[in-house]
Amino acid sequence: MPNGLRRGALGALLTPAIAASAPAQTPAQTPAPTNPVAIQISPREIVLTWDTMPGVAEYRVYGLPTAGATTATKLLGRVPGTYPRFVAVVPVALAKVAQQYAVESADARGNVSVRVDFPAVTLATPTAVPPPPIGASAIATTTGDVQLSWTAAAGATAYEIMRAPYRQGFHMVCARCPGTSYVDRGVIPGESYEYSIAAANALGISTRVRTPPVTPGGKGVAGSGGGTPPPAPAQLAAVVSGATTMDLTWQASFGATSYQLRRILFCGSTDFSRTVTVGATPAAQQRFTDDLSAAVSSAACGGLTLAPRYALSATNALGASSPSTASGVLSTTVGGTSGTSGTSGSGTSGVGAGAASAPPPVGAPHAVIGTSSVSLSWRASPGATSYRIERAIGGGTWQLAATLAGNVTAMLDNLAGAAKLNPKYRITAVNAAGSSVPVAFP
Repeated sequence: MPNGLRRGALGALLTPAIAASAPAQTPAQTPAPTNPVAIQISPREIVLTWDTMPGVAEYRVYGLPTAGATTATKLLGRVPGTYPRFVAVVPVALAKVAQQYAVESADARGNVSVRVDFPAVTLATPTAVPPPPIGASAIATTTGDVQLSWTAAAGATAYEIMRAPYRQGFHMVCARCPGTSYVDRGVIPGESYEYSIAAANALGISTRVRTPPVTPGGKGVAGSGGGTPPPAPAQLAAVVSGATTMDLTWQASFGATSYQLRRILFCGSTDFSRTVTVGATPAAQQRFTDDLSAAVSSAACGGLTLAPRYALSATNALGASSPSTASGVLSTTVGGTSGTSGTSGSGTSGVGAGAASAPPPVGAPHAVIGTSSVSLSWRASPGATSYRIERAIGGGTWQLAATLAGNVTAMLDNLAGAAKLNPKYRITAVNAAGSSVPVAFP
């Protein structure tokens, strides 16, 4: 028999045995979205949210294909893995049926998770704006955050939360929050805050209720035995030291064995905040270099002026001090970096109460509209002691969104469904002598 035939016959005999012995391949598992929530925000709009999952490149959202269907199989859209939110517009043909939605995760290799259903939503036609929530409270937690809670308002489908440093202007924290509680992690320990909460449904927003002032503490845990925690660090300052770095310096606290430094920084809806522990040294002046390269090189922060805030506590076995605070300004625009901050506590820039004339308008206003937030930045107005930010939605009237100190040149406005709402913003520079003309963000 020719060799070629013998080899072919032998191969045919061996192939099934080899195939039978090969282990079965288990497909890669992509984590499915969790905590799906659907909330009606207008007569024909429903906002869908879920928890962010690790390793996800995009989410795919599905809805009903026809009025007679009962399963969400029609692809409505795709959103990036960092934005777990989608605003669904209900077609007129489906307005009278219960709305069914589903979402699945997909990773960069094309692996897809199981599809997760949202609770069914029947479009409501409320007859009145809901009453304000009652029993609103704000409690400082042991992790340095603020826990908000309130009693549900009849007819409300969501709640709007605004925050303000004590006796200053309010700005949006959560525009469409489900449930009757919220944890605010964007606060600085040691600073006092007030909150304003309103109930909302498809017809509008209730009058607001305010919480009593609350002052979040540090993250230190007091130990046992005699003595006290170390005093708060003195003369905390943040100064630009490189294209992507800030140098923080402070005077050593007696008895401190380490320091806990918290940076708070957002670009759009992307969170670049972090907490680090810095070991104490024998030197009278302590130093730490904060590397902001991840934020500077990101698409979310590109071209913006970064305004990181810092809170520093001295710690030892007996606990943590109250925090000292400082803020910095770091430009990510082409041409380098600039800007420094004041020392501990909060300061303002400008000429103060003796200003001879109103400040000029701000320069280079820039707005980036994301899925659920809007990032604003601008060039400082010489002589301004504060800025007034106004917002208009859907061609409506201008409403105050925030009042900011004169040394602030960036702001994040958390606004659910921002990409669909297409909000407009304008900014006015203010000092004791008057106000500039408003400048619109393009």
